[in-house]
Parts: sequence; C-alpha cells; structure tokens
Amino acid sequence: MATDLVNHAAEWIEETVPGTTPTDPVFNWFGKIQTITPSIEATKNEAYGMDTVDATAPKSSVPESMRTSQMKYAFKLEVKPQKSATGYDWTKIIQQILGSATAAIDAEKFHTVYAVSYNDAGVATNFTYVGVLFVDYEISVDEGGDVVYTLDCMAMDRLDTAPTIGGGSHAADPGTEHLISTDVVITRGVTEVANTNSVTFKIARANDENRAIRSTDPEKVVSLRGGQFNFTASLTVNAKDNTELAWVGVDVTADLEWAMDSKTLTLEEAEAEKYETTLDVASRITPIELPFKGLDMTIA
Repeated sequence: MATDLVNHAAEWIEETVPGTTPTDPVFNWFGKIQTITPSIEATKNEAYGMDTVDATAPKSSVPESMRTSQMKYAFKLEVKPQKSATGYDWTKIIQQILGSATAAIDAEKFHTVYAVSYNDAGVATNFTYVGVLFVDYEISVDEGGDVVYTLDCMAMDRLDTAPTIGGGSHAADPGTEHLISTDVVITRGVTEVANTNSVTFKIARANDENRAIRSTDPEKVVSLRGGQFNFTASLTVNAKDNTELAWVGVDVTADLEWAMDSKTLTLEEAEAEKYETTLDVASRITPIELPFKGLDMTIA
C-alpha cells in the first residue's frame, strides 16, 4: 500500500508571547485551503584550505568542511475565503497583518500556525510554526471566478510536534459558501467600476530578522520585526470610453474599494501608476491594465 501524503490541513492562533503557543489554544479557520507550501532553508558555510606540503593532501579547490550557520522558516497558503459566520470572518487575516481591526499600525501580531499532512496509513507530518509574522497578503478575483487570497509568512521556529490543545480546540469549518466574483463590487471614489474584469488588492510588509551570536539556538532568529507597509492594487477593465485615461495623472487620487460579504476593504488615496492597453484589430474588447498605489488599507 502506498504511503503518500494525501490529507492536509492548517489553522492559526494569535500568540501573547511571540514564539509561544497559548495554553488551551482555540485555533482559527483560514478558509478553503487550496495549497500549503512549507519552506525550511539552511544556510551552509563551506571552508576551503590551502594544500599542505603532503603531496596526497586534498586540493584547495574542494571544500574540506561544511557547517550550518542560519535556519529560516517560511510558508505560503493559497485559500478561498468563505462567507462570514459565527467565529469566522474573512477579513480577520487582514486585521492580523495590519495590526488592528481597521487600519495599519506600527505594531506586530505574532501567531502559531499548525499545518499537518497525513499519509494513507494515518501517520502525521507536523509543521508547527511559532513566532509567525503574516508579511504578504494578496486577494484577487477574475470575472466568473472564485475569490482567492495568498498569504506569505515568516516564522521564528518550526516544531516537529503538534501543539498541545488541552482545553482548547482545533479550527472548525463555518460551513458557509466560498466567495466568488458575483459577491464583489469595486468602487473608485463614489462610482462603481462596473466594467471590471479582474481585480487584486495587496498588502506587503517588510520584515527584519534579529539574529545574534549566542549559546542557545545560535542558528535561529532571536526575533522578527515588521517593517514598512506597501499597499497596492491592480484592475483590468474593459474599455468603454475615456474614463480611465483621467485616472493617471499628477496627484489624481481617489479611494479604491473592494466590497464583499458586508465588509469593505479600501485602498486609501489610491493613485493609478499606469494606463496600458493593446488595441487589437481582431478583437472588439479592449482590456486596460491599471496598477495603483495607496497610502493605507482599511477595513469597514
């Protein structure tokens, strides 16, 4: 019988102490997870040496020893969010990366993320990441498609064991439908962009690793810190007139809003960076690509 990894799951919880899973944790649901990409990276230091006077000594062009100096732990999720329900809110992940429930603040929230894969025999491979920072979040949808978000994360450490649940609980599926393009309304200023073909909103946050020469776990980070935010969006619209041409100019700003499931994600004071299209003699539909930058991302 094959023993391939066939069943996968992941869940998360905010930490009070960075790098420490709370006692009796009540884990949160990500949504309908499509892919989980764990990553463990080891930095290797090689040492070369000059030949000795012994004619049989190794050549100096060949490394004579190798040591591990740093470990880095990261992972990425691709998820289809669901309609909100008791205990589940599709904006909660965004709140965690922003640091507050409404807008970006100069603070970090740390998490434990538990991912597990089971093989045919029911044996688990555990990926318990602690001291996790959510650093990049991107939500997108194409006309006629499913809403999908991707989440990139950095972690202070990874454990081979599952977290102790105690009096807590694993995440539970809220049982609601996943969100699709018909649930989304895009607005610029006060006007709906009703010719939208695809849309992406993105939050990216730089992160700094604090490392030190020390006796305990010297190859691991001491701490992670969140850095500068970058807020962007992109629209593909089907041209009807010259409306979008006026969006690209000097200090032409307007809020860009993504409304879905009674919540609104807003790219504040968004400015279009570029207008690009291809006029094709063989097509009567003219798509326009419009990337935006903004000063903040807010939730209401």
